[in-house]
Amino acid sequence: MGVTPVTTGAFYRHFNDKEDLFISLVAPLPKELSGFYDKIEDESFRDIEKNYGRDLAEINFEGSIESTLYTFSKEELFNLLIYKAYGMKYDNFIELLVEKEDINRHKAFQLISKKKNIKAEIPKEAMHLLNHAYINALCEIVIHSNTEEEVKTNT
Repeated sequence: MGVTPVTTGAFYRHFNDKEDLFISLVAPLPKELSGFYDKIEDESFRDIEKNYGRDLAEINFEGSIESTLYTFSKEELFNLLIYKAYGMKYDNFIELLVEKEDINRHKAFQLISKKKNIKAEIPKEAMHLLNHAYINALCEIVIHSNTEEEVKTNT
């Protein structure tokens, strides 16, 4: 299937500028990932409450595999979003995911601490750094894997 050339006039009838085109291409992915991420986290909190502290690592692992496989299935859009969004609307998308992770891990830690009567607290800065490393590691798996099996193995 070939590419049909588009005149400048036709382009500007559909898009305001190149950034508008870029946003049109990648916008569904951040929306889907955010919704997907929220769904996994909501299910995790219900499960933690129901099972009185089911192993958070197990819940996180299951969600990581599912979300990483999903992202891998949208690899071309993901690469655009991660590497080509500088200075545009989505240039901080990874940071938004990290912030979601910060909030959700804090909630989970509070819930589990209460249920298991744990008095320790993880400093927010330390948790933020760990969550950054976690999200970046998942991104690296998507970027460097060639098959879904590799994604599953490396997650």
